[in-house]
Amino acid sequence: MASSSSSSSTSSGLIRATVAFDILGTCFSLDAVIQAVKERYADVLESDEVNAESFVLDWWHSVQRDYTYLSLVSKHTPIAQIAKSTFPRALACHFPSLKVSSESDPSGEDVDYVMGKLKSLTPVDGLKEALKVLKDGGVEVWAVSNGAKATTESYLDQASLLSLFTGGIISCDEIPSPFSSSSAQGIAKPHPTVYQHARTQLLASQPAKPTWFIAAHAWDLLGAREEGFRCGWSKSHEKVWPYDGFDVGGRFDVEGATVEEVAKGLVRCLDQM
Repeated sequence: MASSSSSSSTSSGLIRATVAFDILGTCFSLDAVIQAVKERYADVLESDEVNAESFVLDWWHSVQRDYTYLSLVSKHTPIAQIAKSTFPRALACHFPSLKVSSESDPSGEDVDYVMGKLKSLTPVDGLKEALKVLKDGGVEVWAVSNGAKATTESYLDQASLLSLFTGGIISCDEIPSPFSSSSAQGIAKPHPTVYQHARTQLLASQPAKPTWFIAAHAWDLLGAREEGFRCGWSKSHEKVWPYDGFDVGGRFDVEGATVEEVAKGLVRCLDQM
């Protein structure tokens, strides 16, 4: 595993590698959603003794699960739609005092408010710095997201980072489904098709150059590595290695506490080649 210490830069403009970033949870946090829950559900957070961050993370993990499982049974549905449809379920499970049911959701306006915050997520600490490190190091940057392409572009544009994703944006919603012989589109990570599709595009852009994948979720990187990517793991979300005792092929090429540390480690690997 490479060190994530400081890296040198290249000023020639030569592209030495490509990297695909996961977006949701890796580049953008749910802090805005957590704050919205605190604002709209303050009373029940206190009365039902629920922590807002724990509630939002539990709900979001269920969103990722449902998005993936539906996709794997040929019912691919945009993740934003699943997020909105499952939020009342999360309320019902965590806040008994709300008395949410399938027949009557007393918090519809509040749900809409919280869902609106999903459209304006804020970047994680160090993202801008990470992208500058990669640009200076001769790395072409891509995005590969479970989210919609337009939403991903909006996140990056709002954060004034869109111009740094010089490769392009790949949405899982637009990848041809491996489960249908028709023109159906959509398949969720970590299905191998996603990483195969992404790596094909990265190699088409920069033939024979190393392809990397950066994510804050180890399971995402395991899928990417199986399809030929070198991997950088930002431990900002999961904190500790979750697979001790499992034969998953070992640790990743680069690991760091933040995406900036991972970016520096990636460029250091290129410098040592």
